[in-house]
Amino acid sequence: MFALQSFGNEVREFFAVAAGRQEGDKAALFENQFKPAAERYLPAFQQALHASGSGYFVKSGISYIDFVVAENVDKLNGLLPEFFAKHPSLLKHSKSVLSLPELEKYLSSRPHSSV
Repeated sequence: MFALQSFGNEVREFFAVAAGRQEGDKAALFENQFKPAAERYLPAFQQALHASGSGYFVKSGISYIDFVVAENVDKLNGLLPEFFAKHPSLLKHSKSVLSLPELEKYLSSRPHSSV
């Protein structure tokens, strides 16, 4: 969970610019902020997902961290689909969590947000 929070803190400015909430050079922030942080943190997320053996981040099944990561990956993939194509296990996890029947109806009816 701390890794996710650290990742979010490191890419906060990129998110704000990419979402249009702040002025800035999106391409430069991608190269200098987002990409290095993603290369540092995403392999750890993928490793944790694989190590559990459950398809979720903990062995016993779905947990809070799965919802947080799935939502963040979904939003990031909306902004950077070409980048997340290189991380198929995180995309698969996100789609799996967000397509749970208990969530699907709510997610399809809530207002869309780019970030």
